[in-house]
Amino acid sequence: MALNHSSTKHAYLKINYAHLQCHSMKVTHYPLSRFARITLLCGLIVNIIALLIFAHYYQMLPSTIPNHLNLNHNALGPKTSLLVIPAIFWTVFVLFLVIIHFRYTLLEKYPYLINLPSFVYRLGMEKNPKLEGEVINKVFTVYSLTMLYVPIVNLILTLSLLPNAGHGLYARTILPFIFITVAIFVIAVFALYRNIYRSFAKRN
Repeated sequence: MALNHSSTKHAYLKINYAHLQCHSMKVTHYPLSRFARITLLCGLIVNIIALLIFAHYYQMLPSTIPNHLNLNHNALGPKTSLLVIPAIFWTVFVLFLVIIHFRYTLLEKYPYLINLPSFVYRLGMEKNPKLEGEVINKVFTVYSLTMLYVPIVNLILTLSLLPNAGHGLYARTILPFIFITVAIFVIAVFALYRNIYRSFAKRN
């Protein structure tokens, strides 16, 4: 009897999972919000400014430079090692841009690639394709904040290339400042998630 019950439960879960997949194929698509578009534009502008500053000062640097971000303040390295800064940040920026642009396609065809907050399923949005598409769009509006935060960190690190940036107040505060902004960013994201959940819980 226990074996039959386990098999029945397993079959029910498989049917329910397939049912949810069918609903996910019918999600209503919404355009990205104005706030998200402005955030993406600001992030792009900050990234471009950081890249221009990097290109301007990179050619002025000697072939061997101090590694300011290393815990060993006497560490030296080739200036080409700095190329990793714009490379990483532009790669992350473009990757997030692609994900946000194709958000519905990824969720419909490759749902295992996107990790949505649990409240999306707690609200039972899969039963209402219109509301499901709306809440998913708002979640990706929150994701767009990453597209502004990442370029800001890029700019902060790029400014460390400025003459004398490795000494004084700037050098002592750059890493603590980044850690503090990370904490603020995480708190802001959870606060926005909380507001989204409450607003849709009232309508559901």
